[in-house]
Formats: sequence, C-alpha cells, structure tokens
Amino acid sequence: MWPSFSLIAIIIGILFFATLLRAFTGFGDALVAMPLLMLCLPGQIAIPLFALISGTIGIVMVIRGRKEIDLRSTWRLSLASFAGVPIGIYYLHNFNDQLIKSMLGLALFIFTLLNFLRPGIFQLRSDKYSYFFGPLSGALGAAYNINGPPIVVYATLRGWAQKDFHTTMQGYFFLSGLSILIGHGVSGLWTREVFVFFLLSLPSTIVALLLGTKIAKNVPMVLFHRITNILVGCIGLFLVWENM
Repeated sequence: MWPSFSLIAIIIGILFFATLLRAFTGFGDALVAMPLLMLCLPGQIAIPLFALISGTIGIVMVIRGRKEIDLRSTWRLSLASFAGVPIGIYYLHNFNDQLIKSMLGLALFIFTLLNFLRPGIFQLRSDKYSYFFGPLSGALGAAYNINGPPIVVYATLRGWAQKDFHTTMQGYFFLSGLSILIGHGVSGLWTREVFVFFLLSLPSTIVALLLGTKIAKNVPMVLFHRITNILVGCIGLFLVWENM
C-alpha cells in the first residue's frame, strides 16, 4: 500500500532536519531522527531507512572531504572500536541498560557543564587516548547504537579544528556504519517500503547536506565548538530523561 502524503511529508521533514544537523555538527542525526521515525513507522522500516540515509550521507561527506581526512586517526579509532564490540554485546546481555545509559548521559552533561564553566580544563595531547575512546565507542555502539558521543568527546578534547572535526569523524562513522548496512541487507531488512521512503527522502536530504555544510563553513570555530558542546549536553540530558 502506498504511504499517505502526510506521512511522506513527515518522514521527509524528520530526515531533512537530522541531515542538516549532521552536516553542520558532524553528528547527532541518529538521536534526533530515530525516536521520531519510530513514532511514525514500524522498527523494521525505520531502522534500515535511517541506516540507508545515514550511509548515503556518510559516503557523500567522505568523498567530498577525502583529502582532509586524517587517515591515521580514522583507522586507529575504527580498529580500536572493533575491539569494543564484543564488550558491548556482553554488557547488553548481562547488565542493566537503563543504568548504563543514564550514567553515560550524566557523564556527557557534566563534561559539557565543566567545558562551559572552565573552558580547556580537559585536554588530550596524544592520540594514544584513542585506544580508550575507540573501544568505548564500539562497545556503546554494539550494545545501544550510541557510538557517536565518545568520539565527539575525544575530538573535542583533542582540539580538532572544525574541518578535521567534520571530515575525520565522517571517515570513522562511514567505516563503522558500513557493517550495519551490510547486516541489514543480509538479514532482509531492505524491503520495498524502505526503498520507497529512501528514494522519496533522498532529494531533500541532499539539499539539507549542502545547506548544513555551507552554514558550518561560515560559523567561527569558537562558536562551532560551543554549539557541539551544547548538543553533547542535550544528548546527555536526553539519555538521562529517557532512562529514568
């Protein structure tokens, strides 16, 4: 059955806003899009639909910024994150996920608050810390699909420039998201309904990607980092609220 016009418009609007946010900050699209998509669509459609949109965005961003990607950091974080996947699966089966999500949310909020009260209080001067943040990201991604926040915190503490923040993070997200796309395809989640919504949403998400990228280029680096800090704090509060 063909979806209604109103439903199509809502789905397009959700994915447009989520893509605009990712193009501007480099992250945060999943935590915005997934709760809203799940209100409108069954999980077996919403999850692979977002994965396809996110994967397409990742491919475009990686191709456009390929010359600026720090391959060394990208591979280090990606390989380190793979080591955390079995840990995440173990925790998923043996620990209280609400408690872990709440603790992560509280940690993100405190990190943001301290960054505003005392800017620069936390700094990482070596890439060796990627061997902590990478596995942490992999574990949280495998267990709860929230692999982004640890990488964002790592990038912030390393003081990455705005363009590095965008391009290198997209390289990481592309590699980590590729396995998700393969898994969805193999398990049969790529249905006709998924591709209908994907194709209908694709033109507006491309517009959102170009618009968000253009906006990001015209925002001073100090303001950009403040905005990303606020977004991390909001993600933290959302995780605490969702799991109370």
